[in-house]
Amino acid sequence: MTETIARGDGSLTRIGRHLPAVLLLVGYYALAVSGVWDKSVTCDEIAHLTAGYSYWITHDYRLNPENGNLPQRWAALPLLLGRPAFPALEQPPWYHSDVWWVGHQFFYESGNDPDAMLFQGRVMMALLGVGLGVAVYVWSMRLF
Repeated sequence: MTETIARGDGSLTRIGRHLPAVLLLVGYYALAVSGVWDKSVTCDEIAHLTAGYSYWITHDYRLNPENGNLPQRWAALPLLLGRPAFPALEQPPWYHSDVWWVGHQFFYESGNDPDAMLFQGRVMMALLGVGLGVAVYVWSMRLF
């Protein structure tokens, strides 16, 4: 069988060479997503998702600026499709950049589905992990 593959154009060999990496990344994604389906919120997920969503809808970066714009926007990207209700901006917690208070309102007092919002953000982080895995794999292939 290997002689047949070696005599051909080599496309099956190229596919076979990348198959373990693809399977590992698919397995990682499946485990990352299935492992967080029914888990409770961590201490900072509310802050990151609230800040990321506020960056998208208000273009104001007052909430949680110390953690970077890109990862928080990335996690909140699917929330743009559902357009969950965001707390009023004309209130002291917004003026004082209190991401914890605004986040609590966003998740638990605005009529949104907090479990769905958390899961969507977690799926985006799993996709980021796959993307980083692909980058490391491609980089390694070029080096070695």
